Amino acid sequence: MLMRFALIIFVIVVIAAVVFTGSNDETELRTPESTSVDGATIETGLELDETNLIVAFSDTFKINQDFYIHFENNGPFENEKVTFHLVDTKNDQILAQEQYDVETDDHDLYSLVFFSNPGLYRIVAIVGDQIRATREVIIEE
Repeated sequence: MLMRFALIIFVIVVIAAVVFTGSNDETELRTPESTSVDGATIETGLELDETNLIVAFSDTFKINQDFYIHFENNGPFENEKVTFHLVDTKNDQILAQEQYDVETDDHDLYSLVFFSNPGLYRIVAIVGDQIRATREVIIEE
């Protein structure tokens, strides 16, 4: 009887531990998402080819690992400024903002970024004052 009681308590503790640890890790629960306005896209990856296109696509990177962002506006920028926001998805806090001067007839932009802590982050591309595309990435230890 005592063994059966101990086994039941053990099973309950194991189930509670799995539920508790699993619910605290947002990157385990969500698949990275992306958004697009009028076909604009953000791609992320570790390698560029000779024409500066990303060839090793990924949405999962290591802490402090440099990776490329390629933003394709799907048409001329028609604005002289493009801004990237790097956002922590846990609290929607903007961790970094970089503004680029661009030619109004250009349509794409590259940048190299990294994140210092594990988690799920969102990259936001803004042309003028309009969000054109987003992409989430997972940063692992």
